[in-house]
Amino acid sequence: TGTGRTMSQIRSALPNVEIIGLDLSSDYLKQANQYLNKGNKNLIQLIRGNAEEIPFSNETLQGITCVFLFHELPPKARKNVIKECFRVLEPEGTLIIADSIQLNDSPEFKEVMEDFHKVFHEPYYKDYINDDIDSTIRESGFELKSTESFFMTKIWFAKKPSI
Repeated sequence: TGTGRTMSQIRSALPNVEIIGLDLSSDYLKQANQYLNKGNKNLIQLIRGNAEEIPFSNETLQGITCVFLFHELPPKARKNVIKECFRVLEPEGTLIIADSIQLNDSPEFKEVMEDFHKVFHEPYYKDYINDDIDSTIRESGFELKSTESFFMTKIWFAKKPSI
């Protein structure tokens, strides 16, 4: 959920879709609530929770977005979150992950990426930039449809296969 900016953009693009936000941080949820739930717009439900244990039943969501979450997680947690996303998505459900580029995407930024964790106190970033997220997505059961890099951001697009 973070500050709610991405959810606001999703709501603008898909005004008739029910949107639910999940974040471990109460402070982010408060900030997102103030940003998102004012005026006459559709209410967005915000839930405090861990993405490693998404508080929904199996196959109940149609889509999940994770925006700049994975570089914040230790390796095992990244794998757990992707598995959890697979569990709660309906067949044909969509998973979109947006996060930092990785070393194999933009080797010209190697020095910047390798120093990022020191400058910005990101303890898991150095491992993240070398992690094979593509394989983790596939091993969790998803069909990886595409990956694209845009300057310093990488986006993964995956689908849960139909039964």
